[in-house]
Amino acid sequence: MASTSVMNEGLSLSEIQKKHYIGGIRFDRVITIFICWFLGGLFLDAWAHNHGLVDKTFFTPWHAVLYSGYAACAFVLVATVFINHLRGNRWQEAIPGGYRCWAYPYSWLLVWVT
Repeated sequence: MASTSVMNEGLSLSEIQKKHYIGGIRFDRVITIFICWFLGGLFLDAWAHNHGLVDKTFFTPWHAVLYSGYAACAFVLVATVFINHLRGNRWQEAIPGGYRCWAYPYSWLLVWVT
């Protein structure tokens, strides 16, 4: 039986963990589902506003779909960054490729809004 170092081509443990990076086409497919949920909620909420089906309260069924989709997208992206960081990647490397342009301005928006 081959040893672990031979099977992993002599890579160290941190290098092996970096190889198990969450990202790529499978991650894109998952995040696409959550983005469709968010955008569906956005269109549903806009439809409700245009047809006068919302009252003055913040808690409406249409807002629930919109904001739960938003929260799901945010959770998946933040969880992915933390998991990639725990696997030995630096914070900048932990953000999946193609999502870095989203992460930096959005983090400043969160700071500004609060």
